[in-house]
Amino acid sequence: MGWHFVRQPWLLPLAGIPVVLAIYFTTCAAKADQVSDVLNGLSKDCPGCDFRNVNLKRFDLSGGNFSGADFTGANLHGAKLGGINLSGANLTGANINKSDLKRANLVGAVLAEAMLYESDLSAADLTGADLGGTKMGRARFTRAILTNARMTFSNMKNTKFSGATFKDTDLRESNFQEADFQRVNLSGVRLDRAYMVRVNLKGAKLVGASLTSADLYRANIIGADLSNANLAGARLTGAIIRDANLEGAILTGAFMPDGSRGE
Repeated sequence: MGWHFVRQPWLLPLAGIPVVLAIYFTTCAAKADQVSDVLNGLSKDCPGCDFRNVNLKRFDLSGGNFSGADFTGANLHGAKLGGINLSGANLTGANINKSDLKRANLVGAVLAEAMLYESDLSAADLTGADLGGTKMGRARFTRAILTNARMTFSNMKNTKFSGATFKDTDLRESNFQEADFQRVNLSGVRLDRAYMVRVNLKGAKLVGASLTSADLYRANIIGADLSNANLAGARLTGAIIRDANLEGAILTGAFMPDGSRGE
């Protein structure tokens, strides 16, 4: 009597495993080749690639496509990243100090705990980006788009935001000491408990903004529009508020420039 194989239903799902594995390893090999090409200066396109903890110091990746790539802990110090597509990329803890990110696409990117000291993000699109806990003193965000971005607990001392777009942006508890927001529209933005000592808000628009317990010591608020803003508990000691519009603003418990307390 000859042997014959009876196909069991429970074996059917296993039949495709070799094919799946083959596709997986082929894909991994292709990605590895793409990463190698980038590291050897042969390519600037590697979407979804893994660059974790890789040294890319002073690399020229300008105009490249790295959407969805993982740059966690990578060294991008002094890199040329102008016009790069980093949408959805993970740059957590990356060193991006003194890098050129002008016109970069950082929509939905994660830059939590990253370092961006003296980096230029002029005209970059950071819509929905996470910059929580970043360290970016003296960075430039001239004409940058920061709609729905999260920039909480960040160090942005001496950072320039002239012409930047803020809408539904969360800036709570960040350090904006001596930052430049002159004539910037910050209406509706959350700046609660922000450290804004000697910040430049001259001519800025903060209609309906929330600045509860914010520290605005010696801030320049000349001609700023703070109508309907919430400044409860804020410190305005030494601030220059000449020609500022405070109509409808909440000043309960605020420390006013003349030494009085808001009611």
